[in-house]
Amino acid sequence: MTDATDYILGTQQAEIARLALQHQVWRSAMLDAWRRAGMTRGSRVIDVGAGAT
Repeated sequence: MTDATDYILGTQQAEIARLALQHQVWRSAMLDAWRRAGMTRGSRVIDVGAGAT
């Protein structure tokens, strides 16, 4: 078993850059989906299946 703080994809600069690009690519689609679902500032949601563990 690994430490709970271990991130399976790593924390090297290349991975941080990949995550930044992913954020840039998907941000507008994500915000639109949240808007269509009626989520606004202060909404409460559950994120099921997120993360590497």
